[in-house]
Amino acid sequence: MASQASSDKEATVPREKKVIVNGKSGGKLAGILHEAGSLHIVILCHGYMSSKDDEVVLNLAAAFDREGISSFRFDFSGNGESDGSFQLGGDAVLIYASKYKDVDIVVNVSGRFDLTKDIEICLGENYDKGWIRMDLLILRIQQKLETAMASQASSDKEATVPQEKKVIVNRKSGGKLVGILHEAGSLHIVILCHGYMSTKDDEVVLNLAAAFDREGISSFRFDFSGNGESDGSFQLGNYEGEADELHAIVQYFNEANRSVCAIIGHSKGADDVLVYASKYKDVDIIVNVSGRFDLTTGIEKSLGENYEQGMDKEGFVDVKDSTGKCYRVTAESLVERLNTNMSQLCLQIDKECRVLTVHGTEDAVIPVNDAREFDKIIPNHKLHILEGADHNYTAESHQVELATVILNFIKTNLQQDKETDKINSTDKPLTCKSSSAPHLLQTGEVIVHTQDLPHPHDG
Repeated sequence: MASQASSDKEATVPREKKVIVNGKSGGKLAGILHEAGSLHIVILCHGYMSSKDDEVVLNLAAAFDREGISSFRFDFSGNGESDGSFQLGGDAVLIYASKYKDVDIVVNVSGRFDLTKDIEICLGENYDKGWIRMDLLILRIQQKLETAMASQASSDKEATVPQEKKVIVNRKSGGKLVGILHEAGSLHIVILCHGYMSTKDDEVVLNLAAAFDREGISSFRFDFSGNGESDGSFQLGNYEGEADELHAIVQYFNEANRSVCAIIGHSKGADDVLVYASKYKDVDIIVNVSGRFDLTTGIEKSLGENYEQGMDKEGFVDVKDSTGKCYRVTAESLVERLNTNMSQLCLQIDKECRVLTVHGTEDAVIPVNDAREFDKIIPNHKLHILEGADHNYTAESHQVELATVILNFIKTNLQQDKETDKINSTDKPLTCKSSSAPHLLQTGEVIVHTQDLPHPHDG
């Protein structure tokens, strides 16, 4: 199945990696490197009250990806994930060119010439009295997102650049789930789920999204509650609750007349998608990337050798990730993880549901033997052991092989379903109950959805 793994097209899938730049005065600048393999690199800067996930920035990054040009988008201090305090300033690239002489090409997109003008539009008419109109600030952000950057671009090549849009799914019980939709124009859509103490900007997730972009398959990556930009409290366990969050995402796209053809999870996210498959029967293709079979193992690696003392004394322990961000793990969440039996849950997965497990032989976080245990139990299962790969598939060759194996698995099964549907003379999509045409997102469209989603702490 991986006989085409060495083709030029697959070998040039752009890699996306989170990069942290430490400032001389302290703090950090967070960004995403789109590694296309080029010597040259383009730096993309967002605007006022925005971030590296601004729609204009995302679409430019996607355009450079398709041209094989590396790019880097980052958050200025006080914006997005970067440290520091927010500042009103602006016109950063032109000021840079006036001060430094080391970059010969500068592009000014919709910059302001007279910075003394239109302050009222940004801050409200009574800003000089200390009254800031937050409704005007929010409106200003929406207006920026609704600006069509490339409204005159009519060539076929430009028209097929995948659009990346932030999607917010609101829960009736309060809070939000935040994600990025990679809109490639396909009816089918793939959902990507991150792992433990991670976000939708995890490198494995980003690289898979880029691979689907190049294949013309839409994908959606989002933050589970308590991670990244999504509201809620972080949980060590909560697998069933996260499966319910995933179901809310699936329902959202089904209601938009899209067909969620596959769900992919990495690490803890892999367990989430398997729990989803055991509970819900509406997605027929599941991909488990480096998931853990026995959830009673690996606790010390996650929480530290002395976690039991902290749990007994305080009822929680605080754990920091590689960037210094602190996550609080409660005793309740630990017990929930320990009581989650993946063996029993996997036996409940429908035999019509096709599951792929991919695992690296050099995984130091979750042993490769866990993948073999899944293979023994899941009824309709395919196992791919990736020789030499670690838990995060950090080697470029492993990223390429991972993407190739997953793409081939999904495309093969979609083709088989298409042939079966043709034989049965049915036009019904895999999971979408509506027979109407898919709703493809337009530039500037605001996406807000309310979903009755239980909160992890609601009993």
